[in-house]
Amino acid sequence: MELAGKIVSVFNSLSNSGKSWVVQNLSKNLSIFNRVLIIDLDPCGDSSNYFQVLQEFSIKDILEKRQDFPHVVQKTENKNLYIIPANVELIQLTHENINQDRIVHIANYLKTKFDYIVIDNPPCTTPLVQSWLNVSENIVYPVNFSSGVLFFLDRFFQEFEKMRDRIGLVGVGDGEEREAVYEKYRDRFIQRGEEPINLQIGQNEISKFNHIILSFRK
Repeated sequence: MELAGKIVSVFNSLSNSGKSWVVQNLSKNLSIFNRVLIIDLDPCGDSSNYFQVLQEFSIKDILEKRQDFPHVVQKTENKNLYIIPANVELIQLTHENINQDRIVHIANYLKTKFDYIVIDNPPCTTPLVQSWLNVSENIVYPVNFSSGVLFFLDRFFQEFEKMRDRIGLVGVGDGEEREAVYEKYRDRFIQRGEEPINLQIGQNEISKFNHIILSFRK
């Protein structure tokens, strides 16, 4: 069976990075021409709340084989856009009850049903997050344009060195500060031998999300 879909993980280890905002708008724009599934892994459930879906079940129920996909996947009001919601039970998932082979199996199944699977990860590297990052073709790292997060950007690349060819960055911010801090990020990338960030997103520039999949890569 052909695996046509792609998994895109949106991840940042810092809170208030614009992560869920990126997930929501990226998914809505992709769903204009594609069949899209959001998997909300953040127990806070920002994306689940945004789409106003019932949060009785989560990916935890599928991992533990307590529920099948038809009972967990929910349709949003946007055409072609579906979501597996989050709830507080996700906190209970530990390394002991997360099977990487099971996640690979789930990922491969979903790729036969959806063009894009967009993962809304919590701002921490849990075993569940690490497992989904492992099966993601692309990783979007939203960067909130504040000078204080440069240290965390370097730490992220150190932690995920093996995934660096799949990581792309999206700058989130508005106003004059965005341009100034963008230059700092650009210089930091050049120092590392990387290509600079090639996409910036302001809150009044949502239409650009149509092009993210093609242009966020380094």
